[in-house]
Amino acid sequence: MWRPDGGPLTVALQLAALLAFANATPHSNLPTGAAAAGRVALADVCLRSVVEGRPIEDLAKAAGMSPTSSALFGGTDRDRAWRLGLLKPSYVIAWAEGGCTAIVERGDASALGAMARAAIQSRPEGFRPGLSGLFDRDRVQRDIYCSERNGRWTLVSVTVPGPKANSRTRALSSSVYARATPSALCR
Repeated sequence: MWRPDGGPLTVALQLAALLAFANATPHSNLPTGAAAAGRVALADVCLRSVVEGRPIEDLAKAAGMSPTSSALFGGTDRDRAWRLGLLKPSYVIAWAEGGCTAIVERGDASALGAMARAAIQSRPEGFRPGLSGLFDRDRVQRDIYCSERNGRWTLVSVTVPGPKANSRTRALSSSVYARATPSALCR
């Protein structure tokens, strides 16, 4: 009989559940590592939502992401956010105006930047490099990628730590948004 006071049966059930989880085969679809979780956030959710016009919430749920507070990222009640992973999580923020940001707080910034550039350049829209350089007193490196299709421009920023990054600088922050007119960021 179950007892809420943590009796022997309760402890035995907890131990059995722990052993079952420990012996379970890893789910092959779950990403491991910061770059894999970042790829899900950027390529599978943000890029697909903005470029293909698909609902961010549906893509985030399909990717196994859990809702979290957008206020953690400066969002308002109209913005939404999701999280994937525990140790080196990635986040997706759906901004009310239609943009999407993928964030990875910690991880190998050079691997995350390479992953982001590869994900962007593998898209069929033909993204081209735009403005690139060090910003915020060399704290971050930001690269812009642009694509135009049928009179609609899509811009993607890839921001990673620069030479003067501090401990609060995110390993990757990548925003995707669409606009009806060209941007000076696209040169």
